[in-house]
Parts: sequence; structure tokens; C-alpha cells
Amino acid sequence: MKIALYFDCQNVSHTFFSDVVRYCQNERYEIVIKKAYKDFTKRCGWDEILQASDIEAIQIFNHKPNSSDVSLCLDVLEDTMRFNQIDIVGIISSDCDFASLIIKLKKMNKVVLGFGEQKTKQSIKDAYSNFILLSRQDSQISDFSDIIQAVKENMGSDGYACNAKIIKSLKSKGGKISPIEYGYSSWRNLYQSNTEIFKLNPLIKSDIAVALA
Repeated sequence: MKIALYFDCQNVSHTFFSDVVRYCQNERYEIVIKKAYKDFTKRCGWDEILQASDIEAIQIFNHKPNSSDVSLCLDVLEDTMRFNQIDIVGIISSDCDFASLIIKLKKMNKVVLGFGEQKTKQSIKDAYSNFILLSRQDSQISDFSDIIQAVKENMGSDGYACNAKIIKSLKSKGGKISPIEYGYSSWRNLYQSNTEIFKLNPLIKSDIAVALA
């Protein structure tokens, strides 16, 4: 069976790319389309993946909300109508904005596979023909060692560090500067998903202040 893959690079970590390809190989699917959507003016781990593979990279400018989701949906519909040989559509994203697309594809008799992390809402997991959970195998403490160090270096007398200073510190050392590179859609989501490591200051609303748990 032939499968078309669409990677929402702004909503899933680049570390899962090989997992998705390996899954398709194990299922003996022939990958006929691979497209990835991101803002290439912002560096992240996906850049190296895209340069080293045959994925078609789609530039997304973030001046409009959900611009990557809209582009992805339009491409999926156009591709499936142009190429009748596509049996399966694979959407690699932890986003919940693809319900209408999934329904449309099912009406076109397409199998729709979702690849996403645990944070994906249950309603969207249930909407897919099948949902494949993507999970990191590495130690969380090891993954976040650079962030932990940045927190320690920038914490104030109250034990909290401004997230802007944490990012600046990571950038100065040539490290990861986007939450996507750690597998999360936002910094707040990263911190709130790892409360055994980080804690946020609930009194600060205008920015993020984080301390070590």
C-alpha cells in the first residue's frame, strides 16, 4: 500500500522522524510523498533532517494563526485528489486541528494514520483510523540537562529564572532554542509536562518564570 506523510514540524519533535519512517517500512508501506511544514527562518532540529532526506520542505510564515495547519490540509486534499494511488495518509502532529480533514479523507475511502505524542487529545486520537504513539526513550533528566543548567545560572534570589534569560543562555552556548526541539509545542507546555523537574511561578502572568522542582 502507498502512503503519503505530512510532518507538522512546528508541533512534533524531529527526533521522531526515523520512528515514523521505520514504522512504514515495518508495515511494508511504500512512501510516495513526504512533506514537512515549518518556518525556515527559525533554526531547529528539523533543519538537519530536511537537508539530509528527500522530504519536500514547505515554508510557513507565522504571521497568521494555524498557517502550517491550513497549508498541510490543503496539500493533503490536493495530493489525494491528484494521485489516486495514495491508499494511506499519515499526519505527524500532536495538534488537534485536523478533525475535519480526517473526516473528509475517510469519506474518500482513505486510511488516515495519526502519529503523535501522549499530549495529543483523546478525541483526535479516536478520530484517526489508527493512532501511533510517539514517545521518547531517552532519560528526561538527560534531555533537559542544558535547560537545567541555564535555570541554575539565571535564577534570582527567589529561585526562579526568567524564561527569556534561559533561552538567551541556551543560544549563547549554541544549544537548542526552540521547545519543538525537545518535543513540545511551547516552553510552558514543556515545563508543565515535566513537573518532576521544573515548576512555574503562578504569580507571574506576563512571562514565564521557572525554577527547579
